[in-house]
Amino acid sequence: YSSTVYNPYFGATIGRVANRIKNGEFTLNGKTYHLAKNAGQNTLHGGFKGWNSKIWNAAVQRDQLAFSLLSEDGDEGFPGDAIASVIFRLTADGELRIEMKVFVTKATPINLTNHSYFNLAGHVRKPTNLEIFVIICLSATFAHKMDRWTVTDAESIPTGEIRSVLDDTAMDLRNSTVLGDVIGKVPGGGGGYDHNFCLRVSDTANETNLVARVLHPTSGRYLQVFSNQPGVQFYTANFLPERDSASIRGKNGTAYFKHGAFCLETQNYPDAVNH
Repeated sequence: YSSTVYNPYFGATIGRVANRIKNGEFTLNGKTYHLAKNAGQNTLHGGFKGWNSKIWNAAVQRDQLAFSLLSEDGDEGFPGDAIASVIFRLTADGELRIEMKVFVTKATPINLTNHSYFNLAGHVRKPTNLEIFVIICLSATFAHKMDRWTVTDAESIPTGEIRSVLDDTAMDLRNSTVLGDVIGKVPGGGGGYDHNFCLRVSDTANETNLVARVLHPTSGRYLQVFSNQPGVQFYTANFLPERDSASIRGKNGTAYFKHGAFCLETQNYPDAVNH
C-alpha cells in the first residue's frame, strides 16, 4: 500500500512510538528532540519512515514467526539505537499471540502496537457499513476498568485531560453497545472513534487483562483482545475513502471504504512523553 496517498497501516507493527506526538518534539533529560512531522505539525506512528515501513529480519522458529529490527540513533529524530523483536504465534485454540520487546542504548520513548483491521462479517460479505451489525463491549467483565478516556483536540492530540466515560454516552462502551447507535455521536463531530480508552490493568507482566470483546451477531463470530498495556486506541477506519470516492483495493481486489473495519490498538497513552 506504499503507492496510496493515505497510509492506512494495514496489519502494521507501529514504532518507535505509536499514535501522535504533539508538535513533533519532546524533551528528555534536559534535551529537546525534534522528530519527523508526518501529520501536519505532529508526528504520527513513528514518522515518515516508521517501523511499519522498515525491512525486518524474519525467521520461522518452531510454531512462531520472529521478526527483528535495528533502528539506529537519530532514526526519524529519536535518540538511541533500538533493537526490536516481534514474535507472532498462532495457537491451536485460535489465539494469535503477539509479543513485542525493545532494547535501547539510551533513554528514548517506546510505544509499540499492532495496527490490524478486523471485519467480523467476513471478507466476502463486503459490508456496506460496519456499524450496522457490529456490537462492541469494552472490558465487559471488568466494567470499572474502562471508565476513562484521553480527551483530544481537533488534531487528535491529547489535551492532558482524562475524562470519565459517564460524561458522554457514546464513550461509555463498558456494556454491550450496537455501534451504529452511537458512532455518529462520538465527540469531535461524530465521524467515528479514534480515541484512547484507559485500562486499569491488574497484570502488567502477562497478557491476561481483557481489553475488549467484539461480536458479529449474525455469524456468531467474536473477537477478544487481551493485553498488558494501559490503553487501547479504538479506531473505526474513519480515514479510509468515502463510499462515493475511489477506494483502496485490498485482498482479492476488494474495495475498502470508511467504517468498513475497526482496530483495537493496545498501547501506552498517546503523547505520553509530553505529559
